[in-house]
Amino acid sequence: METWKLEISFDELRAAMSAVLDHLEAASGATLEISEDYFWSATATAGAEFDPSRIPEPTIGQYSETWNNLARERQGNRDSTIDYSAVWLGQILSGVGLTRL
Repeated sequence: METWKLEISFDELRAAMSAVLDHLEAASGATLEISEDYFWSATATAGAEFDPSRIPEPTIGQYSETWNNLARERQGNRDSTIDYSAVWLGQILSGVGLTRL
């Protein structure tokens, strides 16, 4: 059985992100606001992140903490969490999008 994969080029991802950021900047100006600090997050146990038959545990996330985590990366502290930064960035973008609905 072949494993399913979604392949996305970095150029396409950058173009998609640029389009979203350009739109948000045009609509909001130089800064974005997230009007809430806490959000629900679904945390799966290790190895179950992509298993739809296993129900994740709901947890609380915090946008300010997530943004502070990304601040370390922006300041050049590229430690072992750098790969997880994509998750943090996704949480921030989700907060921006959801609070603008």
